[in-house]
Amino acid sequence: MTASESGTQASPYKYVFIVTDGVEDQAFNIIPGAYDNLQSPTGSWYGTVYSGVLNSAACSSVKAKGVTVAVLYTNYYSLTDPSRYRYTQMVAPFAANIAPALQACASPNFFFQASSASDIHTAMQQMFPKALRQSARLTN
Repeated sequence: MTASESGTQASPYKYVFIVTDGVEDQAFNIIPGAYDNLQSPTGSWYGTVYSGVLNSAACSSVKAKGVTVAVLYTNYYSLTDPSRYRYTQMVAPFAANIAPALQACASPNFFFQASSASDIHTAMQQMFPKALRQSARLTN
C-alpha cells in the first residue's frame, strides 16, 4: 500500500482478485499492442504463435499504484483426451514458467494455487478474509 492510503472512505485500500490458469492466449488477427507481445518461450498452433505465460508487467504497473493483487492459480494440466496435442504444442513449452509468473504478479502473501474444485473453494475462503483482515477497520 502507498503511504497515502489509509483504508478510509476517502482513501480506500484497493484490491484486484485474479483467478486464472496463467496462460495468455493471443487471438488470431489481433492488432498488436504493448501488452499483446507474448513472453518467450511461447506455444504455437500449426506454426502460429498463440499462447504464453501471463505478462506480469501489467501486474507490476497495477501494484505500483497501490493496489494489492491477489492471484489464484488454477493449475493448468495436460489434457488426457485427443485434444492433448493442443496442450503439447500450445502450453507445454512454457508450463514450468506459469506459476513463477503468477507469483511475480501477486502481491506478497497473496498467491494461492488450486488443483481441484475443493482447492478453489479453500483458496477463495483464504483470499477474501486475508484482504478483510488487512483493510477492515471499525472507527468511531
